[in-house]
Amino acid sequence: MGEPRHSDPGHEAFWRTIEQSPLFSIYISELYWLAANVVRVAERVFEATAVGEDDGTDFIKVDAELHGQLCLILGDAAKIRALIGERPKRRNQSAVAYGVQALRAKALRQLLAGVHLEATLSADVRHSLEHFDERLDATAVRVLEGAAPLPLNVPFNMVVSRRRGLLVLRGTSLLKPKLFLLRVYIADERMFVNAGEEVDIGAIYAECAAIRDRLAPRVAEERDDSRGAYVLVLTEESFAREEPEPAE
Repeated sequence: MGEPRHSDPGHEAFWRTIEQSPLFSIYISELYWLAANVVRVAERVFEATAVGEDDGTDFIKVDAELHGQLCLILGDAAKIRALIGERPKRRNQSAVAYGVQALRAKALRQLLAGVHLEATLSADVRHSLEHFDERLDATAVRVLEGAAPLPLNVPFNMVVSRRRGLLVLRGTSLLKPKLFLLRVYIADERMFVNAGEEVDIGAIYAECAAIRDRLAPRVAEERDDSRGAYVLVLTEESFAREEPEPAE
């Protein structure tokens, strides 16, 4: 992803002090547990929507609870992206805060060197959640303006075993409606379609499993796979401060 923008020696010294302090363990723990939670919830989704050998039959069901679990997966994946991905400087963010943010993301990515992260770092993951309302508005406007073909069937909070099952959702009338997949999970592909945006849950699951496995040796994990709580006590001795190098 390249070097962080707007970094200077002062920011680097600031970040190195943080990285060498006990605080850095919290960054690692947060990244680990976000990935572990994605894996745990995704496995529940996969188990609940298991698709056997193709015998020509399909299932279609309404499952709002399962879609809630999918939103949890995407929410935690978006938080992982915020921890390790590059982001532009916010208008009210200080230069030091932005420099630390960029260097922190770089340091965490270095811990994950060699781990494939394309699906987790995709902006589509965040957009599919944050902009759902806007996409729903846009669909409504297109219908009212005559830009969307009518009749139009809009499946919501539904699960289909295979993509061909979507044909059933068009109904049996002679004039078959078009489909706009507002919120549909396609089980055999492990694909979540949210307001027309396709997000590969299987790929996010695989990447988060790799993140979890990479970081597991550095996290004090309870064997029952539950996240613990603790108080981290910081003192002056916690930080080996560096004097920033003078800018040339």
